[in-house]
Amino acid sequence: MKKSEFKYHIRKTSILAFPVVLSQLGQMLVGVADSAMVGQLGPAPLGASSLGHGAFMLIFIFAMGLAMAAHQIALSLAALTFMVASGLAAATTIRVGNQLGLGNIRQLRNVVFVSLAMGIAIMASFGISFALADEFF
Repeated sequence: MKKSEFKYHIRKTSILAFPVVLSQLGQMLVGVADSAMVGQLGPAPLGASSLGHGAFMLIFIFAMGLAMAAHQIALSLAALTFMVASGLAAATTIRVGNQLGLGNIRQLRNVVFVSLAMGIAIMASFGISFALADEFF
């Protein structure tokens, strides 16, 4: 990678990261403000507040991890269905082109009908599988 390309990607990544950095800084500043306010009540309330914040962050981070894992599974399943449909579409395009080139309109209609039926059957089976798999997740 050339130095100019590297700088370009660094700049683009920094632009995307800037709002996230501000958000994280804001969250830390809220924690500091909380500690400053609760600290005036004494060491026991400050300790309780810190313990509560730690417990909240543990649960929050765990929940975010679960959400990200679930999102990844959903994306993988969506990609699977898309790739099957894309493969069927590519095969259909080749078959339609062959029949069109041969001038065989009757076979062309059959190819289109069978491909459409296969697509509907495959996508319906994916849909039913996803609906039934909901019970397992």
